[in-house]
Amino acid sequence: MVNHLPINSCIFMTTLIVIALGCMNDGEQRYKSAIRSGRADIPLVSELHQLLNGRACDTILYFDSNPTWDLTFTLYDRYELSVHFPVEIDKTGTIKPTGEATCYITEVRSIKMNGPGPGNYSIENGDSWEISSKDLLSALESTEDFDVLEIPLLTDEPVVGFHRVKALLECQ
Repeated sequence: MVNHLPINSCIFMTTLIVIALGCMNDGEQRYKSAIRSGRADIPLVSELHQLLNGRACDTILYFDSNPTWDLTFTLYDRYELSVHFPVEIDKTGTIKPTGEATCYITEVRSIKMNGPGPGNYSIENGDSWEISSKDLLSALESTEDFDVLEIPLLTDEPVVGFHRVKALLECQ
């Protein structure tokens, strides 16, 4: 004998699923609105996108329910450059920074493939440097001359397999 749920239970469960999907859609719309708002209204983000010609990827991360703007891009097929700062998002998806930006350049020493698939790899990171957003902008404005930062970047030693990381960090 097969037990069936009463029709009212099925309708209730279907209603819950539709409401949940609607909430996810609202959350997705709010997220997209926040990204658009940040790119247009946060001066540092706007300037970085202009200087990088669309090579940067923006995400909003949540740590302990506190949203953080995360902008990443790559350098010389060896480094990840990331910019983070706390933000506040209102109900309409408008976003504003609530603290100072921290910027990091992190070396990727090697990438090891763990099997087939686009995200199935592990990364060994090397050195990491914290820089100010002012210094980052200065370096980018001087046609990506990172010598002004006095950081010993290897500009002609790309990491094998870096294209896998680059696709994620530059939202390709």
